[in-house]
Amino acid sequence: MLARICATRQGIRRLVGLGVTVLALAPQPATGRQLAATSTPAALEEAIRLAGDEKAARRFLEAYVLQTRAGWGHGPLLGSISTPFARVVQAALTARKQGNAFAIADVTPELMAPELHVIVLSQQPTYDESTMATVRSVFLAQHGAPAGRPPSRTEQLTKAYQSRYGIASDRPTIVAVFSLDALTPDAEVRVVFDRTVRGATALSGCGHCAVPLDTRKLR
Repeated sequence: MLARICATRQGIRRLVGLGVTVLALAPQPATGRQLAATSTPAALEEAIRLAGDEKAARRFLEAYVLQTRAGWGHGPLLGSISTPFARVVQAALTARKQGNAFAIADVTPELMAPELHVIVLSQQPTYDESTMATVRSVFLAQHGAPAGRPPSRTEQLTKAYQSRYGIASDRPTIVAVFSLDALTPDAEVRVVFDRTVRGATALSGCGHCAVPLDTRKLR
């Protein structure tokens, strides 16, 4: 009996130790400061190498797509976000597709600015399809918080921005810029439109759209 008890206790200790190991190895949510701290020459080289494999780069950038994924259907495809690392990947990928070389010397201060860019497209409304639904405001908030943080500035998406990062948009689009410090592990992007916009199903549309960010997948 004593031997069984000891064996059971050893088994429990092994399971607890295994659980701790699994938790330690699991991807941990990142904050904006952590993301800014990784903007090193080694990280830039990694971003440029990643852009050399288009399929891998596209898979990586899927984590930056701004769209809710609920059980009743996907919400509207609002746009995308970008961090300094992601912008280097986008710029290098775009340069290569245009037949141009891209190296660390091509990384500009604009690319590495400690900013989170939120690119939001005008949307097809659920009703009154004669005009597009436009963005009223964009916020970065903690999940469950009553209020969010406004961007430090908001710009119209320009042809130069599209060309730089390989973004294609044939509709009015804005770029809301936040300090990277504002990004927290439980952050979400909140976008308010002037009317309800269409999702994949009737139940997945929204006028006040909130998209949680999986910061474990951001660089």
